[in-house]
Amino acid sequence: MAQLLLPVVAQNYNQSMLVTRQLFLEGYSLTEIMAGRHLKKGTITDHLVEWALFLDDFPFDQLISKETNQLLASQTAPVQTWRYQELNETGTLDYGEFRFYQIRALKGGQKDELIS
Repeated sequence: MAQLLLPVVAQNYNQSMLVTRQLFLEGYSLTEIMAGRHLKKGTITDHLVEWALFLDDFPFDQLISKETNQLLASQTAPVQTWRYQELNETGTLDYGEFRFYQIRALKGGQKDELIS
């Protein structure tokens, strides 16, 4: 069933996500995109998560900080079992970075891959 739906999903990417993606690729910061499009951080994060899930050109290394990479690479539990609330004990873990890291790991990126 999923194989049958894949072409339909591919044709119907969220158009707003595609605008966010294009602006980011043109060099706008996330803050500039939020302000220019009058969107909240959560909406932009949703767009970025969709981009990371469905397209292969997502810039994981630009959007996951070294600190987040280090924190999450040190986890021993399987990435699928991680809970944001449990890993965000200090309140400094960005939700978007957490999700981007998980997506990268599940798409085949190295769990311990760090930004140089």
